[in-house]
Amino acid sequence: MSTEWVAHQLARMACARPHALSAPRYNPRPAGVIRPGSPTEVVLAVLCRRTPVFLTFAQVMHQSRCSKAAIDHALRYLRAQGHIEVTADDGRNSRYQRYRATRKGVEHATARALL
Repeated sequence: MSTEWVAHQLARMACARPHALSAPRYNPRPAGVIRPGSPTEVVLAVLCRRTPVFLTFAQVMHQSRCSKAAIDHALRYLRAQGHIEVTADDGRNSRYQRYRATRKGVEHATARALL
């Protein structure tokens, strides 16, 4: 390999690159969007059905019929988005929490016709 060949290859790549990026990109799973039928959507629907009531993790798991890992992720995501609120479960260890949909979560669920 000569330096001329390397320089020629670099120049060719620099010229070809803008054409490759000119095509519009499409992301089928954009961040911040709750996909229809996902465990996150199911958990939000479960929590919105009984809005004024706090539910435990076990109750959410039983009603949604999703895996523990899926519910963990959904609850973390929904809490970060402000769709649910969390409180400590009185009389138990502080790790145990109860979950309830917020007004924002209920509005989101009704807009998507989850209820």
